[in-house]
Amino acid sequence: MENTDLKELIRLRDEKIERKALACACSLYEFFLTFWEIMSGDTLILNWHIRYLCDQLQHLGNRLVAREVGIEDLIINIPPGMTKSTIVSQAFPVWLWLHAPHFVIISSSYSAGLSLDHSLRAKAIVKSDKFNELFQWYFIRRFGRPFQLVKDNEADWRNTYGGLRYATSTNGTVTGKHAHLIIRDDPINPEQAESKAYRERCNRFNDRTLSSRKVDKDRVPTVTVMQRLHTEDSTGHDLSKLGKPIKHICLPAELTNDVNPPELRMFYKNGLLDEKRLSRDTLHKAKIDLGSYGYAGQMLQTPVQDGGNTIKEAWFNFFSIGNLEEEAASEKVSLQWKFTLDGAYTEEDKNDPTAIFCYCEWKNKIYVRDVIAVRMEMPELLRFIPEFVNRNGYNRYYSKIYIEPKANGMSVAQMLKNSTKLNIVLDKPPREDKVARLAACVPFVESGRLYLLKNAGWLQNFVQEVIEFPLGEHDDQVDVMVMAIRRAIEPERRPQRWHG
Repeated sequence: MENTDLKELIRLRDEKIERKALACACSLYEFFLTFWEIMSGDTLILNWHIRYLCDQLQHLGNRLVAREVGIEDLIINIPPGMTKSTIVSQAFPVWLWLHAPHFVIISSSYSAGLSLDHSLRAKAIVKSDKFNELFQWYFIRRFGRPFQLVKDNEADWRNTYGGLRYATSTNGTVTGKHAHLIIRDDPINPEQAESKAYRERCNRFNDRTLSSRKVDKDRVPTVTVMQRLHTEDSTGHDLSKLGKPIKHICLPAELTNDVNPPELRMFYKNGLLDEKRLSRDTLHKAKIDLGSYGYAGQMLQTPVQDGGNTIKEAWFNFFSIGNLEEEAASEKVSLQWKFTLDGAYTEEDKNDPTAIFCYCEWKNKIYVRDVIAVRMEMPELLRFIPEFVNRNGYNRYYSKIYIEPKANGMSVAQMLKNSTKLNIVLDKPPREDKVARLAACVPFVESGRLYLLKNAGWLQNFVQEVIEFPLGEHDDQVDVMVMAIRRAIEPERRPQRWHG
């Protein structure tokens, strides 16, 4: 080979390296793609959110390098397994050094082991042959000298420009360090989030310790990336601070009104954030494993409040049938048991069940004797309803069964009217949505006027569905409870006249 040919090949190689290096320096997304195999041994599954998060962090990084004043904190809420840590804790800090190699970066996670793992994966980038091949010329040309590590500890490593990456954990030590960027990656885990004392310790660490480790409070932001675990987790705690400048990115696994910024809704396909990682089947299994509480937080990024959302568990009172009947008898009163019914008929679990609510009103209180939600086809349902009401105090002279007049309810009402002697009444059609209807019932329940049968077999499922609303999978038992309460608190409500 001629010497000139060899020089030409070297020149072409150098140009290719330079083009790649400059592409990485100009784009965090390109940098992420280039060093993915060093950070992770898994096959990369691309989705729109990866490019979006890289672009958002790059924008923040550019403002940091320009030393802008008033950079707001960034909070990213996203389900687990979405490459969040690889982007935020591993690729982003190293990419930032391409523009400000003197930056001190403090990263923190809920455990020292997790924080060290992120740190070591990031360090693997700067120690790789690929990084040295791409960027040594770049550092020399742009900053005047090579980039090397002069300290190489696991949790504390530094470069020749004075830059430092320091890894700590919640309630860990950060004495003597002052950062140009603070990263909180999963500052609390699901088990810890259940403890009020630990949540408060975590929030104190973030408020008092990490926030005091900034080079300049007006120019140093905190980047938090996590799945939601509790209304009082790190995200909830920070967002509750009125006037605190925060940019909030929220990417639930399913398309909900909580997607933020709202314009990102357009990128959801078939109602999903990522059809490959978080398919319908995957989410269904996650809901089984996590339960409604865990799913609402970790997947939908909208955690259920302690004790319930709209209705709190502590608001319920309890009674026994024997004591209630004795008290009524002593006042020569006959308890009149009524029923509300939200009708559906199918055996398929994916569809809504038929819910029936048995109650009586006495002394401005409602006493709930039985609640059930069943999935049955019409013939079985028509046999079940009379059996259910008869075992729960139905009296042909004063008991009534109020049925919501929607499509399925109308069919159930018509068939019950034709095949039984039950007193069927079509309830007044609702005008508001479900959330508004329940909201009107809140004062009644909060004042302690709803009594549930003590030790009943249906209690756990009923209470859980009510306190999870509107985040739970089903709301049929909520609907029939609301029908009963609204009949009690709105005396002017009149049922529809039956024309069947």
